[in-house]
Amino acid sequence: MATMTLTEFNQNPSRATRLADDGELLVLRRGEIAYRLTKAEPREPLRALHPILQQLISNGQATLPTNLDGTQGLQYSGIDAGFDSTAALLEDRADRW
Repeated sequence: MATMTLTEFNQNPSRATRLADDGELLVLRRGEIAYRLTKAEPREPLRALHPILQQLISNGQATLPTNLDGTQGLQYSGIDAGFDSTAALLEDRADRW
């Protein structure tokens, strides 16, 4: 377990991340532990959420995002919304404005 002062941490964050890659890093403020830095575990990829997203979209509880020009902004591979989400969003926005 490595330690460094808060001043060192602020001056050299790259070194802090390298130390955290090798284990836990304790950042000290006036000799007391102020922060603990550890390497994050990889997150589960978004595709693991596809069944949930697909269910929300099918139930009408969620809609796919669109750009301001009405084109679909994000692509979710493997999701079949079963309807034209762009048209639905534009219609919903038109009703509000």
